[in-house]
This record gives sequence, C-alpha cells and structure tokens, in this order.
Amino acid sequence: MCASKWNPIEGGILAFRKYISPEIIWLAFIFIMFVVSLFWTPYSTDVADGYNILKERSSSHIMGTSASGKDMFSLILAGCKTTVFICTITTLLTAFLGILLAFSCHFSAVRIVVDIFIAVPTIIVAMVLAASLGGSLFCVVASCSFSYSMVLARILHPEITRFEGSDLVKSLRALGCSKLRVVVNHILPNLLGVLFVQLTTVAATVILAEAGLTYLGYGAPLGVPTWGEALRSSSELIRVAPASVIWPGIFITLTSFSLISLGKKKTS
Repeated sequence: MCASKWNPIEGGILAFRKYISPEIIWLAFIFIMFVVSLFWTPYSTDVADGYNILKERSSSHIMGTSASGKDMFSLILAGCKTTVFICTITTLLTAFLGILLAFSCHFSAVRIVVDIFIAVPTIIVAMVLAASLGGSLFCVVASCSFSYSMVLARILHPEITRFEGSDLVKSLRALGCSKLRVVVNHILPNLLGVLFVQLTTVAATVILAEAGLTYLGYGAPLGVPTWGEALRSSSELIRVAPASVIWPGIFITLTSFSLISLGKKKTS
C-alpha cells in the first residue's frame, strides 16, 4: 500500500496557519502602522485646523477629526510610533534590570531591597520623578522600568536558583566551566519561556500605564502624539464627539489584550 505523497504547499500552509492567531494578526497590523508612521502620515499632527474641528468620518478623514481639527487617523498613526517606541524601550530596560537583579538576589541585601520596592506603585515613582523633572516620556519609561523590573526579578530568582541547583549545572562547574559560561549557555536559555510570558505582560501594561500617566499629567507632554495623549485630549468631549475617544481606546485595549493573550497562549 503506497503512502500518500506529502504536498509541500499544503504542508507549508498548515504549518503557517498553526502560528496565525487574531493576536498575531493585530500585532502585525500595529507593526505595519509603526513602520508607515516613520515615513508618512496623511496630515500633519503639529498644526491645528480650526476649520475642521470635530468633523465626522468622511473620505478625507476616515476617523474624523479631533477637538483641535487634527486628523484622527494621523494622530493614531503618529501615536503608534511613540507608543511602540516607549513600549519597546521600557520592555528592554525591564528585561535587562530584571535579569540583573534576579541574579543579584543571591545577596540578602539586594533581595530585601527588591522586596521593599516591589510594593511601591508605579504611579508613586512617576509622581516623584515628575515632581523633580516634570511630566515627560522619560518619566513613563523610568517609572515603569523601575517598578516592573522588581516584579520580574522576584519571579526569575526562584527559577535561577532551581537551575543552579540542577545536576547539569553542578556537573559543568565540576568540569571547570566558568560561571559566566554556565549562565549564558544554560541558565538564560532555560529562562526564555518565563521571560516571554512576563515581558509580553510588561509590554501590555506599559501601554496602559502610558495612557494612565499621560491622563494624570505625568506622561507625554502636550503636543507629543501618543495614544494616551489622544485619549486625554478627547476625554472631556465623549458626549459631544464619542468617536474621538473611542478610536484611541480601541487601539490601546486591543493591543494590550493581544500582548497579554499571546503570553497566556505560551503557557498553555
């Protein structure tokens, strides 16, 4: 009995479809928006237009306009660039600081410091920074990186301790492998699964934190396009022009949900 031939096209499609999900599609769409926003927006986001205040959707303004007459799609597109930049920088800083602190938690003094600062809310850190430096994107990045790295360190430290006590690591050290080589080649690769789940959650939380801190006046200053700034500038007009609030809210919610859902799928 002859076995059926494997069709590389059908097999490739099935393998490709296995990795496709609504979360991946939405995040790919956001990435495309980010790349496009680096080079082009339909209208300028720097100049207000008094003749097009709170216009409804039309062929020239597919999402309508804001209270300052700016094209809402252009604001969302430009805000995508800033929001993705903040999210990426904060996530990378959180990963670096979190891993560094997790390995340093072998010292009791570092572990006590982490346990103390893990209880400090992000908003408190942002308020302290804003009081001395003023509200800015740096305030968002610094406060979120500081707070989330403490949480990440607390989660990673038990995993690192478990791997360091394994028979494999003990054998490698007995054979003369340096501690750095063991960490780079054996411990860190085993942390990638936990890191992926935690950093997707961090990225989602950063987007929400940026919107919240900007709304409270501790985040992006006026004139800097972010999704949080678009939400803040339109929040008082929700009864007059609900679309100007709904659009940034949709992008904030769906992007955060997609990142969290992607991390949860990794654990299942």
